[in-house]
Amino acid sequence: MNLKKDVVIYLFGELFSKLTPFLLLPIVARQYGADGTYFYTTYILLVFITQSLMTGWLLPYLALSFIRSQRTYQYLYYANSLFLCCFFMIMLAIVSVEFWLLQSGLLLTISISILGGAGSSMFALFLSAKQYKKQSKKYVTSNVLRSIVYLAFSIIGVYYFNLSIYELMLGHAVNSFLHGCLFSSRELKTQKFKGRVKPAIFIYPIKYGLPLLPGIILNNVRTGLDRFLLGISYSVTIVGLYAASYQLASIVMVLSTALTKAVGPTVLRFAINQESNKIRNVFLFFCLTLLFSSLFTAVVIEYFGVIILGEEFSEIHKFSMLPLIFLFQGINGFFVIQFQAEKKTGDVLKINLVSILIYSIIVSLSVSQSINYFLLSLVCASALNCLLTFHFGGKKMLSSR
Repeated sequence: MNLKKDVVIYLFGELFSKLTPFLLLPIVARQYGADGTYFYTTYILLVFITQSLMTGWLLPYLALSFIRSQRTYQYLYYANSLFLCCFFMIMLAIVSVEFWLLQSGLLLTISISILGGAGSSMFALFLSAKQYKKQSKKYVTSNVLRSIVYLAFSIIGVYYFNLSIYELMLGHAVNSFLHGCLFSSRELKTQKFKGRVKPAIFIYPIKYGLPLLPGIILNNVRTGLDRFLLGISYSVTIVGLYAASYQLASIVMVLSTALTKAVGPTVLRFAINQESNKIRNVFLFFCLTLLFSSLFTAVVIEYFGVIILGEEFSEIHKFSMLPLIFLFQGINGFFVIQFQAEKKTGDVLKINLVSILIYSIIVSLSVSQSINYFLLSLVCASALNCLLTFHFGGKKMLSSR
C-alpha cells in the first residue's frame, strides 16, 4: 500500500478511535463537574504513562526484530502477552479490593489507571503487529471497534445506570483488555513459537528501547508537573479547567501520532539513505498540517470551549494556547527519527533529560505569576525542547547532501 493511502487510513483510524475521549468529555463535564473531569482526565493521562512504561521500550525493538528475526519477534510477542495477562489479573484483584474499601479518591484512580494501562498495552501490542505487517485496514478496524464499544458502554452507563466516574474508568480498562486478548489470541495462532518464557529475552529490548522511553512519556510527565504546580498555586477548579482544555487540545497529538505512524517508516528509510530532498517534502506537509490543526483547536477552546463543556467551564479560554505545546511535540518527534536511523537513541535520552530539567525550572518560576504567563512559559519550554533535538541531530534530515 502506498504512502498516501496509509496516511489517509491511519489518520481516519487514529482520529476516530481517539474521538471517544473527546465525545465523552462534555458528558463527563456536565455529569460529574470540574472535580470529576479532573479525575477522568488524570485517569486518561496515567493510562498513557503506564502503557508507555510497559510497552514503549519494547515496540521499537519489536519492529527491528520483525525485520531481522521472526523467531525473536514471535518469542517477544508471546512473552509480553503472557506477562500483560498475568499483570492485569493481579491489578484487577487489587482494584476490586480498593473499590470495596475506598469507593473513591486519588489512590483508587491511580490503581484503575495502572489496570487501564495494562489493558491498553495488551491492545497496543496487537496493533503493533498489524502495523509491522502493513495491515493498516485491520489496524484501523480493530481500533475503531474498541472505541465504539466503549463509547456505547459509557453513554448507556451514564444515562441509564448512573455509573460513577470510577466505574466509567474501570469499564475503559476492561474493554481495552478484552479487545486486546481477543485480537492477540488470533494473532498468536498465526505464530509458530510457543514455549517457556525466559526473562533474559527482555535484556536487549530494554537496552535498545529504554533511551527512547523518556521522550515517549515526556509530554505526560510535563503535564503531570503542570497539574501539580497549578494545584499548589491555585485550586482544584483551575486544575479541572486545565485538564479539560488539555484533553481538547490533545486532538493535535492524536493527529501527530497518526501522521508519524503513516510516514515514520518511510522517513526512516529516507534518513538511512540520506535522501534529504524527499524528507523536506514530507516535513513541510507534516508541519503545515499540525500548525493548521493547532491554530484551529486553539480557536475552538477560546470561543467554543464553554459551549462544549458547560457554564462551569466559563474560564476555559484562559488555556487556549495549550495546542501549541502539541505542535512542538509533534515536530520534535519527527526529528527523533534521525537519531533512530543513526542508532543514537542514547543522545535522545540526554536531550530529553536536559529538556525536562529546563522545563521544570521555567514552569516552577512562572506558575505563581499568572495563568497566561504560565501557559506562555509552557509553550516556550516545549519549543526549546524541539530546538535542542533539531540542533543536535534533526537538522541532518533537512540539510542538502
